[in-house]
Amino acid sequence: MDPLVYKLIHIIGITLLFLSFGAMLGGGSGKSYKMAAMGHGIALLLILVSGFGMQAKYGYPLGSGWLITKIAIWAVFGAVIVFAKRRAFPLPGLVALLLIAGGAAAWLGLMKPF
Repeated sequence: MDPLVYKLIHIIGITLLFLSFGAMLGGGSGKSYKMAAMGHGIALLLILVSGFGMQAKYGYPLGSGWLITKIAIWAVFGAVIVFAKRRAFPLPGLVALLLIAGGAAAWLGLMKPF
């Protein structure tokens, strides 16, 4: 498959992920929270599959530090659903975590510093 298709799927997954975070953190409950949680899972799957597709197409080694760090950030994004559901963190702190993690993931993907 063309690497640009993987990039498009990756961007769609990221958009869906942050849309789901907004819905979860917006205070919805019941059916709306369930839909947001489903979107969260689907987004994580799209991001993971397309990310590894790009890694294979571009030939990046799996042991690259930036790639391992991006996978760790992906795991943080997966765990945020627990904190959002239980309200374990203050909302501004959780939003700041998401913004910093998203910015770091974007920077790592663009710059590939290590």
